[in-house]
Amino acid sequence: MNTVSLALKLVFAVVIFELLIVGGTVIKCFDTDSCDENDSNNITLILNSIAAKSFALYAAEKGSSAKIEK
Repeated sequence: MNTVSLALKLVFAVVIFELLIVGGTVIKCFDTDSCDENDSNNITLILNSIAAKSFALYAAEKGSSAKIEK
């Protein structure tokens, strides 16, 4: 297994873990109704981070596959 593949799998695992954190936070907010503006802002920031990492992961996979096919 090459290092590019391992790095992509690591980023994928980080994104999944962050999604689990956001999901747990949202469930807690719905159950307890104790979330405030700061919680909402933090969830938004994490989701933006996940979107950026997902785009980077997609671009890296496309770049990696194009390099391998050459």
